[in-house]
Amino acid sequence: MEGEIKRLQQENLKLLVDACAARAYRDELDALRERAIKADKLESEVARYREQMHKMEFYKAKVEKWRRGIKEACTIATKCAESCRTRVSIFTLLSTDLR
Repeated sequence: MEGEIKRLQQENLKLLVDACAARAYRDELDALRERAIKADKLESEVARYREQMHKMEFYKAKVEKWRRGIKEACTIATKCAESCRTRVSIFTLLSTDLR
């Protein structure tokens, strides 16, 4: 009888140790699940940032293209203004000569 009690006590002790280990594994599993969820959220955020970065690069290229176009238009307008000034000067000289 005492042998049976001792065996049951040992089995009970082993079951307690196993239960404790199971709780520890469950807690660790919960922590890992939380980390996995957080990692998924971060990966989604990184993907959104990459997409925004590509959009920004696209718009940056567009702005640069417009800037070059405006610079070219300014150069043409400046040349045109100089040409007009020259013509006005010539016209002014010719009109004073005719008087």
